[in-house]
Amino acid sequence: MKRKTMGILLIIFLLALSTGCMKKGISTGENTATDNTRNVKRKELSDAEKKLYIEESNIKSYIPEGANYSIDFVHLKGKEIPEIICTYDISGIDDLWKDELFIFEYDKGKKSWEEIFKVDDRGVVMTVLGTLDASDGREVATYGKASDGTAGVIGVDIIEYNPKNKEISIETISPSISYASHPDFYKEEQTIVFEGFSHNEIFKWNGKDFEHEISEIVVDIVPDIEIHFTIKDGKPVFTNEDLFKEPMIVKKGDIIAFIQDDFVGGIDRFSGGDGLEPHEKAKNYLVVTKEGESYASMRVNADWYEFEFIAPMEYSSEPVGKELTKEDFYIRLNDKRDLKIQSGIEEVKKLLHGGKITEIEVSPNDKDIILYKLEKDDVNVLYYDNPADRDFQSFIEMIYINSPKHSTFRGLKVGDSYEKMIELYGHENEFFDNGNSTIYLYETSGEEDFLALIIEIDNKTNQVVGYNVSFTL
Repeated sequence: MKRKTMGILLIIFLLALSTGCMKKGISTGENTATDNTRNVKRKELSDAEKKLYIEESNIKSYIPEGANYSIDFVHLKGKEIPEIICTYDISGIDDLWKDELFIFEYDKGKKSWEEIFKVDDRGVVMTVLGTLDASDGREVATYGKASDGTAGVIGVDIIEYNPKNKEISIETISPSISYASHPDFYKEEQTIVFEGFSHNEIFKWNGKDFEHEISEIVVDIVPDIEIHFTIKDGKPVFTNEDLFKEPMIVKKGDIIAFIQDDFVGGIDRFSGGDGLEPHEKAKNYLVVTKEGESYASMRVNADWYEFEFIAPMEYSSEPVGKELTKEDFYIRLNDKRDLKIQSGIEEVKKLLHGGKITEIEVSPNDKDIILYKLEKDDVNVLYYDNPADRDFQSFIEMIYINSPKHSTFRGLKVGDSYEKMIELYGHENEFFDNGNSTIYLYETSGEEDFLALIIEIDNKTNQVVGYNVSFTL
């Protein structure tokens, strides 16, 4: 081939490259380079640059005194100089509430900052999460949003510039799972995660929109008790419908897992009371930290549900029959709850809710003070009250048992032998013998308590026929 011909062909080839006729995808009219601009690496703004932009825009003059605010720099339009997004809220100042979000852009032609977007008075608090990468070097801003400073999370505001209509918009993604926490943002993964009661909800950004996924939370905890439920018609429905008809018996150290088998939203509060502490690894796991009664509470669609647990106190028999403790004046009910004379009559009434109350007699010392008897499930409580005086401090005279259904704290029951009483409480302190039975008295060593446990033994059968706890003064 002649040199001249080769030169002409070379010129044609170079011209084709320069005009883009040989570029892949040109016929679609799309800029295929945009797929790579998601990973545009910009140098972070220095503190000096941020300070300069804040001063030039005078943006702080738009923020009321005393407001909680955030100033963030985001490349919404992909320009060299980022837009400034400011959010603020005022609460607790003269009973006022005000919130606002506004955006400033630098105009190179005017060499000044201009407000290009504003929304206000939405009744929300916004917390910046981070930025997502879009096409053409643009960034999408994300803000966690709650209805006030302490309320449950509403969702995440997505602030994005649309180059087609040249408008800025705010859209909200909201969790559908129960008990969603404030969202976590992962910049490298371009992911927003809501951690819920027993499920996570994940929104993963793909450069244009979000891919949505819900997954069960898996933790390396082996619970001692699993309580499964779903939410139907806005209410919790437990797999075992009879689960909380009576208090659940547990023991100190037990881990209790409340597991929602579906992910339907509705739960916005969950906690354990005194003696039930949340596990450090999972919000729906509770640890029994002490003996006695405790409660877990759950709020579902504005209605509260309470679940009662009892961890029976264990008595150590060493040394046998020696000094009594305050627990020795508890009555151990058949459902493992403890009836405490020291608690007062109001607490006892709660435990014996629905019991029969009978007026016994009027006090010989004061005609307004009446002795009452409260009885339920073979438990009998004698107490004094003054119904005419609201300020009167009611007090318990005695709690007595004459049925084998319940027991003393150490486990003595009606029908047990005299020998078992000695085994549990030591050598007897005979109080008196009425011919048919003998009364034995065990008292506290602390004079300030004035408590007594009185046990009655039948003289013929040599068995316990009743016992009571009472104040000796």
